[in-house]
Amino acid sequence: MPKISIITPNFNHSHYLRRCVKAAQDQTFEDFEILFVDDASTDNSWEVMQELAKEDDRIRLLRNEKNLRVERSINKALESARGEYVIFRSADDLHLPGFFEEAHSILESKTAAGLCFGELEFCDENGKVVETTQYDLSKRVRYFTPFELARAIGGTPFPTPAMLTRIRLVRELGGFDPLMKWHADWYAVSVIGYRHGICFVPRPLARMTRSESSYLAAGSQNSNHEDEIVKLILNRVRTDHADVLGALALSGAMKNFHTTVSSLIRRGEIVLTATDHLLLSSIQYQHYLSLAHSISQSAFWPTFSRWRTS
Repeated sequence: MPKISIITPNFNHSHYLRRCVKAAQDQTFEDFEILFVDDASTDNSWEVMQELAKEDDRIRLLRNEKNLRVERSINKALESARGEYVIFRSADDLHLPGFFEEAHSILESKTAAGLCFGELEFCDENGKVVETTQYDLSKRVRYFTPFELARAIGGTPFPTPAMLTRIRLVRELGGFDPLMKWHADWYAVSVIGYRHGICFVPRPLARMTRSESSYLAAGSQNSNHEDEIVKLILNRVRTDHADVLGALALSGAMKNFHTTVSSLIRRGEIVLTATDHLLLSSIQYQHYLSLAHSISQSAFWPTFSRWRTS
């Protein structure tokens, strides 16, 4: 069985497929499989995938008869993936040299960590690198416990294309929640990271194409859907994943939803519980600060205070 499963959903990105396969084939670590999930593409993606699979028997193909979107396509691949570890990437993402070997070696030696990630380069649609994430977590490879990570990361999302994850932990979550749409990957890897801790590699491990038409960029502009997703995230943390609430709150990860949360509060569409206040406390809105007294009286506050000061 392969050690690593690379799950790549695809919709009409036939022109990127050979490039992303070559980036995997050029890795020094060769014990992997590539699972392409064609999401009812209308271009020649399926034909290109079939050609690639004939050339490399590590490539396996799945095809949706109708468009199921990214999350369901990924979950479909998770059911048949054979690897111990998984990489989630889009067809226009590229793995940089040494990624597989280094991340695999790290997770093999640090069994407590749920995942390993490095820096992520962003390029334009012409392939020119325009930005690199700057986590500044460490100058060397190291493991972070959930609360060490929360204190250090400053709310920056984990870079999914530059990440190797233990596949059993993704399956324990039930895969990616389709109702979370473009935030499903962020939520799943955040729960894993803030539950088990992570290993960090202080160099770029992957390259991501930045496009205004990307799933995340386009979806986040849909305010109605974004509102429902944020309400779902608050509910899931509160009910299903309360064990990561402290670390998630301390990290400031929810600051990325500050505009949506403010709008929901202003329109009276959500009433925040004491748990929600703790989760959102790092956003530091003036109207949250005005509620500091009521938060301090909640049953959660003594524990949260110890987390913030430990």
